[in-house]
Amino acid sequence: MNKRQKERLERLMPNGIPKYIRVYDNGGKTIDQYTVVYTGNYRKPIDNGREKSWFQHVGMSECPFHPQGFGVHGESPKQIDVNKWGFTPAMGRRCHLGKRIPFIDLPSDCQKLVLQDYRSIWNLPDPLESLISKLHPSRFSAMSNKMAGIVGCILGQKWVTPAFNDIVVTSDKFVLAQVEGDCGHNHFLGAASDLARNWNTLLAAADLCPDERRLAYKLFSQKLPSAIGS
Repeated sequence: MNKRQKERLERLMPNGIPKYIRVYDNGGKTIDQYTVVYTGNYRKPIDNGREKSWFQHVGMSECPFHPQGFGVHGESPKQIDVNKWGFTPAMGRRCHLGKRIPFIDLPSDCQKLVLQDYRSIWNLPDPLESLISKLHPSRFSAMSNKMAGIVGCILGQKWVTPAFNDIVVTSDKFVLAQVEGDCGHNHFLGAASDLARNWNTLLAAADLCPDERRLAYKLFSQKLPSAIGS
């Protein structure tokens, strides 16, 4: 991700929060308890060259990805949360969709769905691309070459020479690495508990958005499942 892309990502998702949305909670009166209205100038030209005039929104239950959950997208020629004068509720106020709430008050799965939509609407980089950018050693002056090698291995990157090809946790909870050219895991990296703590500290310092953080934990658990809870 280049500098221009980073600036655009930070402008559209400051601190990892989608900027151009409005979120509503009707308190569970209907199955689509949560409604998110996508705002901003995201409309795209259609075949005849005119701008598409329909706005997008999504209604969700608490678990929109669950087989018994609910998550339905819709479009409308007007934003569905404006009143007859064209105004929308302030944060904490109500309209027919419910009470307007911050994005961070949405349930985790609802946040995940909205972030997927938002990245698609604005053509933003996928979480892995932005995660690689945010965890790059150039952003952390105190990051050691060893830690850079570990992070790079987890993310599938080669940031040090020689790079770590693989990392494993032994039965007694120590971490060993294999580097390019080795036939085994011959490099001792320390205790799994220290690695898990350093990883969490790094994520906290990286200002990750929810989908980046979820991906970071998923990649760590896939690469080093034995280190979880160490």
